Amino acid sequence: YYTMAEPPVAFFVTTTRMWEMAIGGAVALGAVWFTKLPQAVAVLLGWLGVAAIVTSAFVYDTSAEWPGYAAALPTLGTAAVIAAGFAAGRRGPIAVLGTRPFTWVGGLSYSLYLWHWPMIVAAASYWEGLTPAKGLAVALFSFVPAWLTLKYIENPIRFSSTTFKVPRNSLKLGAVLSVTGVALGFGLVGVTAAVAGGGVVDAKGAAAIEGPPSAFKPQKSAEAMVPDPLEATDDVPEAYDKGCQVDVLSAEPVACTYGDPDGDTTVTLVGDSKALQWISALDTIGKERGWRVVTYTKSACTFADVTISQDGKPYDSCTKWSLAVTSKLLQDQPDVVLTSQGRQKALKDPGNAQGGSSAEAMVEGMTARWSRLAKAGITVAVLRDNPYPPDEVGPVYKCVDANREDLAKCTFDRSDGEKQGGGPVQLEAVKEAPGVELIDLNDYICPGEVCPPVIGDVLIYRQGSHLTKTYVDSLAPRLERALVPIVDKAK
Repeated sequence: YYTMAEPPVAFFVTTTRMWEMAIGGAVALGAVWFTKLPQAVAVLLGWLGVAAIVTSAFVYDTSAEWPGYAAALPTLGTAAVIAAGFAAGRRGPIAVLGTRPFTWVGGLSYSLYLWHWPMIVAAASYWEGLTPAKGLAVALFSFVPAWLTLKYIENPIRFSSTTFKVPRNSLKLGAVLSVTGVALGFGLVGVTAAVAGGGVVDAKGAAAIEGPPSAFKPQKSAEAMVPDPLEATDDVPEAYDKGCQVDVLSAEPVACTYGDPDGDTTVTLVGDSKALQWISALDTIGKERGWRVVTYTKSACTFADVTISQDGKPYDSCTKWSLAVTSKLLQDQPDVVLTSQGRQKALKDPGNAQGGSSAEAMVEGMTARWSRLAKAGITVAVLRDNPYPPDEVGPVYKCVDANREDLAKCTFDRSDGEKQGGGPVQLEAVKEAPGVELIDLNDYICPGEVCPPVIGDVLIYRQGSHLTKTYVDSLAPRLERALVPIVDKAK
């Protein structure tokens, strides 16, 4: 779940990697047992492990969510190679991995690990992207600084008689380096904070679109903006920290209250993360209008009478959650249910994820759920999903960070962006569900035919197609203008 929801954070935090370390620990604990394996079994296990490692290099591309379950293939493959080495002997992978070239690379591996990635990132920034050939060339060139630092810096320090033979000196050196690392880390936090929003006196966001959206001229550059691209993935609603977003495992609805807790009018926000991205604006509107705003949201879960797939299986916890939320809504009778979604397809056969998905099944399930609420006297309003940046633009915040002086490199076609996500099925379902209202703010997210990455010195996208909290906040007046008549009519 964490890998899917916050990829940059999940990649580095320890919690998403603990299972990998646990597998290594299990191999160590089972060392005595592995020595007793029949040689034929050990040989097979070892070569299967090598095959798993090599296969992972070819079957995964940049779209793989890492370190999710995809990391299991190389991790288990490595564990198999190590475990098999106890009994496989010269017939196992050691026959190849024990040769001089492989042991040399193995000795250099940690230095290589430290050098190759920053060099690839720097090269990608310099060349504005990397072809496979250039990427391979940079990776091979990283052997040079890796070998130089290992030979002339790392090893001389590691094996110095001053440190190696005197434990006290080793501890002192470790303490100094640790303190230095922590100090530099805090320094970088300060630098990042200074960069973020530096020089932005009046970041207007959507308020910069003062006339007809089609006549809006996107800004060409933005040396400073809010949030800064380096902090974009952290610009999320506080609802995540409050535990308002139910994870993929739980089916238990969680209600959070915003706006005016004592308000006589209740607006309930229901859906997935594409719905929850609007909560900060709704909170502001609720406080100003005296509305009680309640949320029911769940990761990657569409509020509809459908079953969708998750990781190749029926997303049963979503189906159960959606039904439970519907029961609560029918019981609580809010004035308006506001919903949005990022999913476009639902399973044709709810019990079979292999039977295929379709937009038609999703539309049918959406209209069925909305109609049920409408028959109970609850007004349903749908927030149209925003345009999706294409894969070639990549994470928008990364593109913007690399092209602050030429934002045109991070734009994309609006018509293509609106074909993705929940928008198409929302439009179709609204046509088939009498009385359901549509709120479409896409003219203020993507004015004109081309979607800009920054409007009014505010970065629009954070992770994937999700809007930054800062930009959503700037849309609050537009959302209020669209929502007030719907609420007034429902009361």
